[in-house]
Amino acid sequence: MIETHNLTIGYESKIIQSNLNIVAGENRLICLVGTNGTGKTTLLKTLAGLIPALKGKVEIDNTDLTTLDNYHRAKMIAITQTNTHTVSDVVVREVVELGRYPHTNLLGQLTADDNRSVDNAMLLTHIEPFASRTYNSLSDGEKQRTLIAQTIAQDTKNILFDEPTAHLDIPNKINIMLLLQQLAHRQNKTIICTTHDLNLALQTADELWVMTREGLKQGTPTQLLEEQILQQAFSQDNYTLVQHNNVIEIRFSQNAADHTC
Repeated sequence: MIETHNLTIGYESKIIQSNLNIVAGENRLICLVGTNGTGKTTLLKTLAGLIPALKGKVEIDNTDLTTLDNYHRAKMIAITQTNTHTVSDVVVREVVELGRYPHTNLLGQLTADDNRSVDNAMLLTHIEPFASRTYNSLSDGEKQRTLIAQTIAQDTKNILFDEPTAHLDIPNKINIMLLLQQLAHRQNKTIICTTHDLNLALQTADELWVMTREGLKQGTPTQLLEEQILQQAFSQDNYTLVQHNNVIEIRFSQNAADHTC
C-alpha cells in the first residue's frame, strides 16, 4: 500500500501539486494520466523517495518513507524511469540482475533463488533471446522491456513505472499492460504507472489518477468517464473527447485546422 497525507510535490522554487491525499491499495493497477506539466513524473519520483516532498508525507506499507534508508526502501518499492541509462558494455542479463541487489549479501552474489527471479522476469518480458547482447545494442523498445524486467526481478510489493509502454509497438504495449495487470492481481502488488495511452489505460487499469492543474481526481475508469472528469481534463478548443463503450474517441471541431500547435 502507498498512502499520502497532505502531500505537496515539486521543487524548491516551484510547487506543482499540493494537498494530495491518495491511497494505492494492493492488487491494483493504477494508471496515472494527465497532460504534460501536471506533475505525473514528479509524483512518481516523490512516492519513490527520489525527490523529497515539499510538505506532508508518503507512507509505504504504513511506514514513513523518510525513515527508510536506500537499502530498505529498495526492498519495499521499485521504480523504472524512461530516461534510465546503463553502461554500454553491460549485457542484458546483467542489467536485469541489478534488480536483485537489494536482496543479495555484501558481495552482491546471486543465489539460485535470485537467478530464478531473473529468469522469470526475462521470461515474462520476452527478452530471453537477447540475454547476452549488450544493453546499448538494443532497440528503444527492447531497452524498455529490459528495464521493466529489472524492476520485476527486484520483487517488491510496490512498483512504479514512468511510461512503461514508451517506445513499444502496439502488440508490445498491450502485452506489457496486461502483464502489469497480471502482476498486480496475481501477486498482490501495488502498481502505479504513468501513460499517455488513455484508451489502453481505460481497458486495463483498476483505477485512474487524473492529474490536472487543479489537482488529482481518483476513481475507476467507469466513474471518471461518467463524471466527465477525463473529458474535462483532456479536451481543448480544437477537439473534444467523446466516450463510446469505455473507448475514448477524438472529435475535432469544424475549425480545428485553423488552430496552430
